[in-house]
Amino acid sequence: MKMQRIVKMGSRPATAGLAQLEFLRGSGKMPERRESRILIPYDDTTEFAPLSNGSQFLVCYGSAEVSFFGGTDEHPFLTDLPLKREDAEQLSEYQFYENLKPGLIKDLESRWGEKLTRRQGDIFAFPLSLPQRYHARANWRMILITHTDGDSMGRGSRTEKMSAPQAVNEFPLFGTRHKLTGALLLFPYYTSGLDTIGSGVLTAPDHAPLILQGPHIFVRSGMVGWMQE
Repeated sequence: MKMQRIVKMGSRPATAGLAQLEFLRGSGKMPERRESRILIPYDDTTEFAPLSNGSQFLVCYGSAEVSFFGGTDEHPFLTDLPLKREDAEQLSEYQFYENLKPGLIKDLESRWGEKLTRRQGDIFAFPLSLPQRYHARANWRMILITHTDGDSMGRGSRTEKMSAPQAVNEFPLFGTRHKLTGALLLFPYYTSGLDTIGSGVLTAPDHAPLILQGPHIFVRSGMVGWMQE
């Protein structure tokens, strides 16, 4: 993607969708969001790239290990990403957004299509009620063995027995502000990208409720950092 040093920008965008942008000369601080305002400190090395027709953006700081992704999704947001400037420059805008999507979700989309994917912020959900021409047991096995020792068809892998679904009320998925009310099935082991299957209503601040009928597998984007707002 095309990055540009902020100090050399002829004009700086005042908005990114619903977010109001304020560029502040000076180093030593991180970007922050205050309601609909996003404050972007910059120095001589800070670079900026508009994304999604200007409704979102990426800011990179010199040799820093992280970049900052913000703008408007449903509402203004700001988060840090484990992405260096030199790596960001090698990505097209399409590749950048694809990298935000978890590998398991991309694998499922390659098999059954992108239209089945649901998203709320950095939480992705994919339905398990797949077309009848696919055997349900095979679908469950394929999902269960993902990220284990075997390949995506179950060869050479081991599966784990799961507990029965539990009724939940505002359960925080992956310890985030995204809360599920409905039914939840937890794996008896934990992996960083996949540990939950459930159904019901997923809610979060600044996001519309996500209604999920039938079992869905939940995966969180591994790119999103700790300061998501």
